[in-house]
Amino acid sequence: MFDHLRISALLVGLGIVSGCATLPTPEQMSFANVTASADRLLDDGLRDVPFADGPVTVISAEDGRLRTYLLVPCRDGTMICAGGLHGHAAALTTGVDFKIVLGAYRGHDFYLSPGGDGVVITRTGQYQIAWE
Repeated sequence: MFDHLRISALLVGLGIVSGCATLPTPEQMSFANVTASADRLLDDGLRDVPFADGPVTVISAEDGRLRTYLLVPCRDGTMICAGGLHGHAAALTTGVDFKIVLGAYRGHDFYLSPGGDGVVITRTGQYQIAWE
């Protein structure tokens, strides 16, 4: 496995070879940032992305109860509707690591990560989810 120094040296070398005018900052070369960037590349290329193929079904266990939700792209793909095309509409935001749906279901904010997992935040807490 590469250590921090080898990864940093690799990034500096790639920057020089590619003709970059400026070298990456130490923060940009940190191990956490490099691995997070690699994960995002995998997310884009290999893992399922929320709403790429249409509606998303979400399942969670909230306060000991199994709950399911249906999030459907609606209004020409500009919004996400709860339960179907005519449900309550909410904006879809793309974050660094999540597709975020705030308020489609009252009191529920969904953070969907590529690959089929994420979290839902409600008034009573934060819960792990699975989506498909």
